[in-house]
Amino acid sequence: MYTRLLNIGQIPENRSFFVFGPRATGKTTLVNNYIKSLGNFLIYDLLKSDDFLRLNASPATFRKEVEARLPDAGILHVHLDEVQKIPKLLDEVQYLIEKYTGRVRFILSGSSARKLKRAGANLLAGRAWEYHLYPFTTIELGSDFDLADALQFGTIPSVATLSSAQEKIETLGSYVSTYLREEIQAEALTRKLDAFHRFLEAAALCNGELVNMSDIAREASVQRKTVTEYYKILEDTLVGFFLPSWGHRLSRKQLVEHGKFYFFDTGIVSALNKRLSAAMERSNPLFGRIFEHFCILEFMHIHGYKHTEHKVGFFRTRAGAEVDLIEERHGKIRAIEIKSHTNIGPNQIRGLINFSREFPDAELLLVCLIPQEISLGKVRCVPYHKFFQDEWKDQPRSETI
Repeated sequence: MYTRLLNIGQIPENRSFFVFGPRATGKTTLVNNYIKSLGNFLIYDLLKSDDFLRLNASPATFRKEVEARLPDAGILHVHLDEVQKIPKLLDEVQYLIEKYTGRVRFILSGSSARKLKRAGANLLAGRAWEYHLYPFTTIELGSDFDLADALQFGTIPSVATLSSAQEKIETLGSYVSTYLREEIQAEALTRKLDAFHRFLEAAALCNGELVNMSDIAREASVQRKTVTEYYKILEDTLVGFFLPSWGHRLSRKQLVEHGKFYFFDTGIVSALNKRLSAAMERSNPLFGRIFEHFCILEFMHIHGYKHTEHKVGFFRTRAGAEVDLIEERHGKIRAIEIKSHTNIGPNQIRGLINFSREFPDAELLLVCLIPQEISLGKVRCVPYHKFFQDEWKDQPRSETI
């Protein structure tokens, strides 16, 4: 049983909302446990053929069934899971929200907003707030968190809660094939499934690196514009995101302009790269690269839960100066370098020192594997687990699964 950082219990009871997130991050469990505790509820799961076929044939049936269950007093809570599968249902949701204000509340969850957007679906124009659920964070796992395990297998709940490495290997392999079958093939996002699979493997190999569309197109044997479309599919189905180049006041001639793409979980990359059976010890040459990936995901997920208003990117000049993560918030800049080192010296902070010459007022942070926080001149060196605890501090927690 783990407490999730997404505290849906604090959302006002008269407010409907969306919960988006990749498959198997725990959306269904989180929402269903919550509304069942409220007593008066309806649950529709569009992954179930009976719900899907009935409502797809007649969206009006959904409205009639909800109206029939409206209580004389109190609020009916309706969970519509995998809502992207029948976008027309959102018209019925809007009608019910407007006609029965204060008597019905909708919780709409899904693993993709792409089909809703492509269908021109009614996204309720602010009548429903939007939240996201991610894989487990270090904060949620607490004392059960194991860094080597997280780097090798990721922290998707359905994987992280398994007891054996072999179970995790089998589950992640199945996850990748299920994603291809259900998200891509079943929703007809692309007709060339073999080409998309080649693209996925090429994209996983360069996870966290500067994206070169032409190189990936050659690897996947597709056109460059097709690679662009495929990356858009990954973004829209919440399988990954682009971290942009952060420029601020430097000229474009000084900076690289390509973005970096990160898959939403380290275990997914391991599965696509076929290295799930390789133990993630510090002696593994990939340890540092995957540790960086993990830390960037953790940072993005924590601030996704906090709805932080900030601009995030990476810094890299054509001359080779680089910082892994730059955060700009309300005019203040933080430069964050990530290193999988237990001993810190001048070499590990060189990128931050170079950055500070251009931006002398920036806060400089090194996130690493040292046992306790130290300072090296202007650079604050912080253990990764303390860094993430500090990022989340003073935030309420609730909702147990």
